[in-house]
Amino acid sequence: MNKYSLVKENSKTYLEIDIGAIERNIRIIKEIVGADRKILLAVKADGYGHGAIQISRFVEESGLVDILGVASHEEGIELRRAGISLPILVLGLILPYKENIGTILDYDLTQTVADYPLSEQISKEAKSRNKSAKLHLKIDTGMGRIGCKHENSVMIAKSINHLESIILEGVFSHLPVSDIIDSEFTINQIKIFNNIIKELEIEKIDVKYKHIANSAAILNYPESLFNMARPGIMAYGYYPVKNNNNKKIDLTPSMSLKSYIIFSKRVKKGTSLSYGLTYTAERDSNIATIPIGYGCGYSRFLSNKGQIIINNKIYPVVGRVCMDQILINTGDDEYAPGEEVIVFGKEGITVETLADWIGTIPYEIICSISRNIKRKYLFP
Repeated sequence: MNKYSLVKENSKTYLEIDIGAIERNIRIIKEIVGADRKILLAVKADGYGHGAIQISRFVEESGLVDILGVASHEEGIELRRAGISLPILVLGLILPYKENIGTILDYDLTQTVADYPLSEQISKEAKSRNKSAKLHLKIDTGMGRIGCKHENSVMIAKSINHLESIILEGVFSHLPVSDIIDSEFTINQIKIFNNIIKELEIEKIDVKYKHIANSAAILNYPESLFNMARPGIMAYGYYPVKNNNNKKIDLTPSMSLKSYIIFSKRVKKGTSLSYGLTYTAERDSNIATIPIGYGCGYSRFLSNKGQIIINNKIYPVVGRVCMDQILINTGDDEYAPGEEVIVFGKEGITVETLADWIGTIPYEIICSISRNIKRKYLFP
């Protein structure tokens, strides 16, 4: 068994993660953004459900990316404790408590800030420990989530730059509608950010990293590629939005969810099944039980709507999805317990397929798979 594999030999329900696909996707991204630009790979939400430690370890050992992006300092700590030494940017904010700041310093994490007061608190704590802290200033150019007002950003950056024991390493922003081609809103955001960069240069504030390009912007807005790009969903083989990209690139999905039949029975026409009895068999049928449900991340909205693959044939999910079981109508086809089931994979039924069925986005599908589902890693 591979040293990174977490799946037990007798585990029958697991996520198969194709690391080779992730490597291929990142190399495609690097070709798009250019060799002179750095890559920050988003590994938040447990590497978009793929396993942050295993993905981070691989991209570090293979030299594929320059920085890792996490949502919180807790995620950063997990990577550091696993031995990851790449720079890690905490994309979310922390409360200005001494213990939080101490954690950032102890684990050598780069912290996002959106104002001067937090930066000042980090400066004081860093100075007391005889350390330096690296910060990235988040600027709100239109997302409206976190970030200082763009009108005040240069002044705040200037103030932060004068703090002791602080390295203002980066400035960045985020694009909420970069998935829309030729969006005036996005074009204006990029102009605002570009003007801020120019003002920082005039003020002689040397910032190492300037970044605003997410996955959709990498595809749709080449002018958003400053000196670092932040791919997330693309690296894992999925488009940010279906059929809404300028560049048509050949991404390879990296995640397949597989399970097995645990029980099978024959039911008569008119038999109702599962919670609420929302499904009634229209004819005599074989019903297979699969040990996966919404507790594993298989959405309840897929009740009477989802499909799975057995032996290259597609069968419907019938009745309500339970916490840890679903029912499949295999018609007159008979399968014994232990028969493999593909819940989603690289073709036929994919992550995008499930997202379309329940009116959501691929991000939610892959991030919803429970950590209790074992991961099996396939390496190139």
